[in-house]
Amino acid sequence: RDLHSFPTRRSSDLLFTPTQISRDAEQQLVLGLAHSEGKITPSTRVGILSEADDPMYGRVVTNAIEPLLKSWGVPYTAESLANGADTSGMSSAVLQFKTANVAVVTFSLGSGGIPELLFMDAANGQHYTPEYAMGDSTDTSFVAGSAPATEKARIWGAGTMPLANVSPNQYPTTPQEQTCLNVENAAGLGYHNRRSSLTSTLYCELVHLFVAVGKTVPGALSVAGWVGAYRAFG
Repeated sequence: RDLHSFPTRRSSDLLFTPTQISRDAEQQLVLGLAHSEGKITPSTRVGILSEADDPMYGRVVTNAIEPLLKSWGVPYTAESLANGADTSGMSSAVLQFKTANVAVVTFSLGSGGIPELLFMDAANGQHYTPEYAMGDSTDTSFVAGSAPATEKARIWGAGTMPLANVSPNQYPTTPQEQTCLNVENAAGLGYHNRRSSLTSTLYCELVHLFVAVGKTVPGALSVAGWVGAYRAFG
């Protein structure tokens, strides 16, 4: 959806994979499920932590998180860090959330779970144990393996990328995934789980996606024909 909004001159050199949903869609999934299950209500104050070194993170807050919470009448407190390694900012955000009685914290950060881990370390040091609404980009599998026990026990959420959410030894789970694993290991890569094969599996998926969509293009293969077939592919 985000890609289609770019003019062709800006998107012609981009590579993307449907395995990884947009940050906006991730928040809609995580927070939407939380709201439907009664974890986020008008009596629940939500804390939003983002970083300012890339406009993407603030955009997710402005375009996705805040509109959702406002539509549900849920109060929130937003804090922004200078960057994902801003430990003094983490401590300050923890104090602000704790003072404001924030019960649920959600993140719009980079670096695959490291800032979230730093936040939880700071929260543990201040004896603050909110619940954490997390999705794929926060790499809950990594965070849960490293965060203080009292903090990681409070993580819940939703996702579409098993590598980020469950143990990597749950692999492979589909014939298509096994096909990619076989191709990779036939080349001598020696992969045994999703974490070690993450990059190559994404490219393997892209190749198979291109072929599958290409087979549905009527007539000669062209950029316009492929794009049209992809949009109709489901």
